[in-house]
Parts: sequence; structure tokens; C-alpha cells
Amino acid sequence: MALLDRNTSYPPSFRAEKLEQDQAELLSKFGLLDARQPLASPIHRVDCYRKGQHYQQDVGPQYGIHYTDTVNQLRSLARQHVDFFQSRVIDLSTSGTQQHLVLENGQQLQARLLVLATGGNVINPLAFKLGMRQQATRELRSLSFAFDICRADGQPYDFQSFNYFLDPREHQIDYITLFPIGDSVRINLFTQWHPKDMRVRAMRRNPMRELDEYFPGLFEQIGDSVPTGSDKVALFPTQYYQLSKVEQPGIVVIGDEFQSVSPATGKGLSKVLTDVDVLSGLIPQWLETDGMTVDKIQQFYRHPDKQAVDSLAKREWVYLADNALHPEIISKVKRKLAKLMGVG
Repeated sequence: MALLDRNTSYPPSFRAEKLEQDQAELLSKFGLLDARQPLASPIHRVDCYRKGQHYQQDVGPQYGIHYTDTVNQLRSLARQHVDFFQSRVIDLSTSGTQQHLVLENGQQLQARLLVLATGGNVINPLAFKLGMRQQATRELRSLSFAFDICRADGQPYDFQSFNYFLDPREHQIDYITLFPIGDSVRINLFTQWHPKDMRVRAMRRNPMRELDEYFPGLFEQIGDSVPTGSDKVALFPTQYYQLSKVEQPGIVVIGDEFQSVSPATGKGLSKVLTDVDVLSGLIPQWLETDGMTVDKIQQFYRHPDKQAVDSLAKREWVYLADNALHPEIISKVKRKLAKLMGVG
């Protein structure tokens, strides 16, 4: 077994920063929950604010994480059990028996099965070479912001986690969530803005002023706050897509490389961890017999657990858009998604 990556360590990246209960349970199933970074106490209660009303919600254990640190910790554990190659794959060929890779350094490798997991957003040229294509829906987009804050008076916040929900039809903003990561309190803001929207520049220049404008009473609820650290406001844009023509011999595509997820739904890690869980059950069976034919690969893409989480991620993204965009656009989006999902 081998792990191939162009980087020795995963570079700084703003991606999933909170583990939901189902994700924590899957990591625990794999024996990896304590590999998250930083190790921190679970969140059991969320203070919520909607339409001028404050209420509390009990939740299953959630955890704030540094995505980059967690990924690198998982990679370090994996490298104890696999061969690691730091190189870029420049060519590949697949078949129902053996897969062939050519690395940038000229080295050639063979394997029975390839698993492609590169994070998505832009289709991997190797997937493109095999004829796979991204089927995108432009109307379904997401733009997330993140930065750290603290109370201006230096006192600790009196909540474990805090969510403030807006009516997305007003500003195309879904909600804001505050939660601890180690000793810091992190803000994640989820919008449906286009990256070139003028509001994006304003949010990056003066996030506290913009939050005060869009979220009335936020700082009365949590206390006067200021940004911490020298890091700029991080952004993560994406739009909905799913990879087509993936049922091919010898290769499986997982996670965001296969299908994007709106970060506002919190389903990104659920999807990739479910993919891993499904594969963990299938691969030992596949290796008991010769070949890595299409009928084996189809078992992954058609597995009910995988299809359920993929479908839920789509539906929740459509629901967010349904509450933010014009009805005539939403009808168009629903028709396109129904066609992609083979419904109706």
C-alpha cells in the first residue's frame, strides 16, 4: 500500500473546522478521534439566536479542529503503515487488472486499485485524462469566511458555541457560527456570495464592522469582540458539481473530488469519511478475487450509505439556495438537480 502526494505535509488551508457528531463517531470507529488537532473538550451545547430570540440547543459532541493540523497528524499516522512517495503523478493508465502510474521523478508504480482524493474544486487532470467530467450547477454556490476573535475586555466567552441565523433571502447569508479551537474562538461565516461581490472585499477589510451590520445584536449577545492574530480573513469558495463517468475499472474517486459540498451544510467531512468507511468494507472483498473490474467499482458508487450521504448533501444545498435565490432560479436548479439525481 502506498500514499502519493506532491507535498511532504498538507499546506495551510481553510476547510472543515468543526467535527459534527456523526463525523466524530466515524473517526472514533476508525480509532482516529484522538488524532484531531488540537485535542479539545467536546461541545455539548450551542447558544442560538434567530429573529431576535435567544435559545439553547443540546447537541451530540462536536469538536473544533485545525483542518491542516488534523490532516497532517492523520498523514503521519498513515505513513507508519504505508510507503510514502513525495512526487506528482504525471500520467496513468487503468485496466481491469493492473493500474500503472508515472511519477514526475520518472519512477513508475503499479497497483491493483487507485484511490483519487485531491480535494476537488478543480477537476484533477488525471481524472480528466480518463474521461471523467465535472457536471456543475452555477446557481448553487457557497463562499465561507473564517477568522479568530476574542472579547475586547479579555474575559472568556460564556458560551460553548454560538450560532446566529439570518433569513438568507435578505443578504444571501446563511448563518454565522462561533466555536473553540484550542485556546482560540473561531468564526465561520457562510454566504452564497460570488467571490467578486463587493461585499467580499468589505468583509475582509473590516469584518467586525460588517458583522455588526448584518447581524444586529450579535455583540450584545456574545460581548464586544475584536479579531485576534495577524492572519487575514480566510475564504473558501465553491459551487455544486459532481464528477461523471466515474465507474471505470481500477480507480475510485472519493470526497470533494467526486462531489462538492456547501460548507454551510456541515456535510463535507461526513461525505469523505463515509466514502472511507464504505471502501474499508469493500476493498478486502475485492482483493479476495482477481481483477479490479467495473462491477467491483460500481459497488462503491452504488452503495446505499454513500448514495444516502451524497444525496443529503445535495438536498441541503438546494434547501439553502431555495431560501436565498429568486423562485424562478430555484425551480431551474431543482430541475437540473432532479435530472442529475435521476428523479422525476
